[in-house]
Amino acid sequence: MKRQISFIALFFAFLTCSFCNSMAADLQNGNFTFALANSNGTRLLVLDDNQEFNGEVEAVDAEENPSISDGEMQFKGTEMAEPNLKKYTHAIHQGKIYNIQYVGRQKATGENDGRQVPSNFYQFDGFLFKVENEKMIGADAVLLVDDSFLEKNKLVNFTSKKRVAASASLTAALKNQYKRGLQRTAGLICTFGDNNKNILLGAQFKTIGKNMLGVIAMKLNDSDSFCTLNLPGSTKNIPSVWRVDDEGYFSADNFKVKAVFSTPGGYKFLISDYGAEGITCYFLLQNGKKLVKRNTNFTLYTAPM
Repeated sequence: MKRQISFIALFFAFLTCSFCNSMAADLQNGNFTFALANSNGTRLLVLDDNQEFNGEVEAVDAEENPSISDGEMQFKGTEMAEPNLKKYTHAIHQGKIYNIQYVGRQKATGENDGRQVPSNFYQFDGFLFKVENEKMIGADAVLLVDDSFLEKNKLVNFTSKKRVAASASLTAALKNQYKRGLQRTAGLICTFGDNNKNILLGAQFKTIGKNMLGVIAMKLNDSDSFCTLNLPGSTKNIPSVWRVDDEGYFSADNFKVKAVFSTPGGYKFLISDYGAEGITCYFLLQNGKKLVKRNTNFTLYTAPM
């Protein structure tokens, strides 16, 4: 009997490990990248310092082709670089899929102030895409994907929440799960799924000694417990504990959900993490009773002048 129990335990451990590895592989196999949007949401730029490509492309100035409009440049490129870029045919912004088309290389002007913001879009070196048919309203960092990504990741409806406190029942359940009081009221990040009954929230627990704890938690409507990501901190690092100049304050308002996906292994969240000096984009993956953060190495430096 003991041998049978051990075998079952090992089997489920294998499944869990395989699931983690498959999710990690999904994020590393080149079926997505990130781009900066321009101010009117019609162009996207994969910044050259955030992505490596094989081959080089040659830019052709727009003045040589007066038919090019909307500040667009026309490009001639080598076939070595083109296949790596043309596969990104869709962009995802605010839970919506947009059709995009690769244009070519944009060369830096040397006149930018270093801030990777939409108003500075045409000053940077990178790889240019155009958004077909529709404009992206209020876009900054945008996810670009290929068809294989969309086959594995199905978009789920969600509603962003800002400065909305979690209910008393949610707060009580979270405190009970951690056996620890809250420093301040937990805040909702978004609701999602059928009838928006599933919840993603952020909370800061009371400091114990020098140990601080921020948590992102997901509560599904049919579950009695939370799936959580623990983000520990220390009072020794104040004023910058979780992000630059946060003064030791962990807020749900810093996390903006750009998309929610349903995958074979659970839910996946595309997060833009807003700080005083920039935006960091990453995925949160559901893995059993935990949320797992998968870094994408994409950041935008946006510090005010």
